[in-house]
Amino acid sequence: MRLSAEICLCNRSLAQHNMRTSGKSTRSSLAMGKKAEEAFVLLCTAQNRAGNKYSLDGGNVERVFSRFSSEGKATIRMRSPPHDICVTKADPVALKAFLAIMAKVVQGDQVGRERGRERRKAES
Repeated sequence: MRLSAEICLCNRSLAQHNMRTSGKSTRSSLAMGKKAEEAFVLLCTAQNRAGNKYSLDGGNVERVFSRFSSEGKATIRMRSPPHDICVTKADPVALKAFLAIMAKVVQGDQVGRERGRERRKAES
């Protein structure tokens, strides 16, 4: 699943060293995928088209701040690397769907095609 929005990437470890980031958000896309039993989120920007890959396995998502998801805003806090992915100016419906699917993946539930395959095997 892909989500297009204004995204600001904040490095939380810089605060320990009295450094700051630019805090400037750019038009980016967040994509969620799975390859070889590893779920990940891919953050792609115009400057970095290959993207940054963040694992969703092993409790890497520390917390999701979604109080303002109805306004198109959310923050995803990762443990390793210690980054905050701040999403703004996103379509509220698409953002809620993205966060719901990400929550299922983080909890270990099967989503999408895998769930359909399991259901068809059970019916047979």
